[in-house]
Amino acid sequence: MFTYNIEYRENILFIRLIGNLNKNSISIIDNELENIICKLGIYNIVFNFEELNEIDLVATNSLINWYNLIKNRKGVSLVCGVHGCIKKSNLLNYMNEISNELSAIRVINWNN
Repeated sequence: MFTYNIEYRENILFIRLIGNLNKNSISIIDNELENIICKLGIYNIVFNFEELNEIDLVATNSLINWYNLIKNRKGVSLVCGVHGCIKKSNLLNYMNEISNELSAIRVINWNN
């Protein structure tokens, strides 16, 4: 099962992923992010993996694509709540890891 929670605060889009993110569930996030990021001009995102149980290669590649879009817009992409299965993915080769969402706000606001 997969679900998510999205919140926009302090000029940052927080995406909290819950459950198993795989090739079947990533399309849900892709559609939502397309509507929010592209249409509203979002520049900073934080993916929270604290409650994520599993991520596959297709989902990892999709998140890397979002990272690249944000990077091209001169924004910041971060991840927090990284554990177990996430550490094994190559996602951390792209996005910087931060300890929690509050730290992400400080880092992003400091960079801007």
